[in-house]
Amino acid sequence: MNSLASSQAHRRKFNLILVISLAFLDFLGFALTIPLLPLLLLDTSFALVPIDTLTTTRYILLGALLACYPLGQIAGAPLLGAISDHLSRKRVLLLSYLGNILGYSLCLLSIMSAQIGFFFLGNFLAGIMGVNVATTNTIISDLSKKHERTRRFSLAAMALGSAFIIGPFVTGFLLKAYPRGDLTPFGLILGSASGLSLINFVIFKRFYTVVDNQKALHTLKLSILRAEIWSVLKSKNGLKLAFTSTFLLYFGWYYFIKFFQVFLINILEIDERSFCWFLSYFGLCCLVAQVLFYTYFSKHITKSRVLKSFTLALAIAIFSFLFIKSHLHVYIAIALFSIAYSFICPCLTSFVSTYGDDHSQGKIMGLYQAAQSIAKVLSPVLAGLTMCLSPQFPIWISFLFIGATSAIFHYVFRGKRKSLD
Repeated sequence: MNSLASSQAHRRKFNLILVISLAFLDFLGFALTIPLLPLLLLDTSFALVPIDTLTTTRYILLGALLACYPLGQIAGAPLLGAISDHLSRKRVLLLSYLGNILGYSLCLLSIMSAQIGFFFLGNFLAGIMGVNVATTNTIISDLSKKHERTRRFSLAAMALGSAFIIGPFVTGFLLKAYPRGDLTPFGLILGSASGLSLINFVIFKRFYTVVDNQKALHTLKLSILRAEIWSVLKSKNGLKLAFTSTFLLYFGWYYFIKFFQVFLINILEIDERSFCWFLSYFGLCCLVAQVLFYTYFSKHITKSRVLKSFTLALAIAIFSFLFIKSHLHVYIAIALFSIAYSFICPCLTSFVSTYGDDHSQGKIMGLYQAAQSIAKVLSPVLAGLTMCLSPQFPIWISFLFIGATSAIFHYVFRGKRKSLD
């Protein structure tokens, strides 16, 4: 019996390392593609949209394109997250990797055919099956005891930071190596991202082994799933607060970050390679922040304190971009908001996960990702529209929404530290 328990403990540890390692490759594929969309739509050197397209129209197209992936997630995340509770996390994550391969491949086809419609389709289809983050968080939650979750979620955030150091750096190098207007580096980047998802699929299918047996239901009625989602919306406990705060926070964050590149181009007139360096620096700051959080702060600071204090710090850091005058100011502001964001993410994920038991983590994480996805859909569309009015407008909106989130946390979490942590 002891031998069996020891074997399962080793397998759980191996699974945890495997899932976080594959999360790094998944994030790397995503990080490689981050600088591409604004260049393809806003730079007149590329032929995906007619050269005489108005700048305001390009902003609106960019916002709509950025909304396609999370729009697919709204439909896919709660359903596949709940299915994973009844079937298999492994099957759902494998399906998600296949969705990434399909999505990146369609985007590559868009480059090869100079048809922007395939970009929209690829992002939407990948979003429908793109529950890799939610399912990865669910698996990490399954493999961790309650008091371990915050620190282990921070390991996944370290993987994100590491990917953002490497991905934009490689993208910047490739963009500089080819003449302006040449689509070759875009094809190489999208092909590499698709290849990384294929590697993830093969490795995860071959080496991940389910430790605890999960009984599968032969059917999962959609009416039951809808009732579960509706019960969250009607709930009067902290769960509804958690999802409301999640929406407000990520709406403000994505309102800013999705058009961050456009803002820097307009204000400082930076080129694509400089922006890639800024993104790599962002990844470095996130990684350093997560290492500090994992090794020290997670043991000495409560989740409630992080959510109250660092949301305010994030709002102030974003607001400071209204006064940006040089590259040095950008580096300082990026350091501030990346540290704040890096502290918030694992604490908020851990906080939300406490509302689900061992049999409902998939549903909770799926709904959590859905709340983020709704914010991701609305924020870039509205940001694209408001960018037509002023490049500073997204900063004001982001500051107000994240500041409101901090105010909610300060009001509701006062005197409730023990219940939250």
